[in-house]
Amino acid sequence: MGEFSAGNNSYVPAILLGILLSPLMAVLVVGLFFGGSGFAGAVTTISTDVVTGGNLQASSTLLVTGNATFYAGSSFNAATTTDSLYVGGLAQLTGATASGTALVIGNDVPLFRNAVNQLRLQGILSVSNGGTFNAATTTDSLYVGGLTQLTGATASGTALVIGNDIPLFRSAANVLTLQAGLTLTNSGALTVAGNISLQSGETIGNSTDGNVFINTSGLSVATSTATTTRSLYVSAPAGTATSSISVSGAKGSRGACLELHQENVSYRLYVSASTTAVSSNGFILQVEPGSCVD
Repeated sequence: MGEFSAGNNSYVPAILLGILLSPLMAVLVVGLFFGGSGFAGAVTTISTDVVTGGNLQASSTLLVTGNATFYAGSSFNAATTTDSLYVGGLAQLTGATASGTALVIGNDVPLFRNAVNQLRLQGILSVSNGGTFNAATTTDSLYVGGLTQLTGATASGTALVIGNDIPLFRSAANVLTLQAGLTLTNSGALTVAGNISLQSGETIGNSTDGNVFINTSGLSVATSTATTTRSLYVSAPAGTATSSISVSGAKGSRGACLELHQENVSYRLYVSASTTAVSSNGFILQVEPGSCVD
């Protein structure tokens, strides 16, 4: 290189000034290109795609008029869209713990976590294609139009509880247990295809059509009707001429016996063999003080 002469030294201040001003000019050019005439509150409009391998940070509002695709996760203080939002991975709404911070569906149905492992929907839930719930609580009506399975209702502790105190559950194969009394109203009918078992093992059923049996060690019929009024009737149905009572007993000297009580005295009534002329067929109806079991 040649040496600077005294005449050439006049260019040195201009060169130094250019070097000092070049970064500022670069910033001004970038600012004019992206933000217009100012920097504070400037809006940057990009008509093509923005692809970055690092973070994209917006300290104010980031307005995207087209599609925005995030591949490596995103964090938003607030996000608003007038179109669809598709999430292919995990979406966490950590602040949705009350109706005021809930995920609101359709402007009026809040969905949020109200307690540990509890999801609350403050609206009506309609499930059209089946649903499975470990637990479900509602303070309103529950309508089920299809199959309802309570597979765990096999004891009183896991039963379907009606009115807080009436468990209904499957106690054995093909056995439904209702731990309460049962009242049929509005002329309701009760049809039993099998036998009726009582609490101490007594059985009421019908072995053949039209024949009802009671299998028990003793049968008592007590009424509150006055003694001057008939209280136990055996009558024929309409259109039948007669009705009868058949009493049979074990083989023995007395056989079948009917016991009557009058003024604290027992009388037994039974058929007895007789050799007197009172009976034409050798039997008489014997009435005498005593009990049938004496």
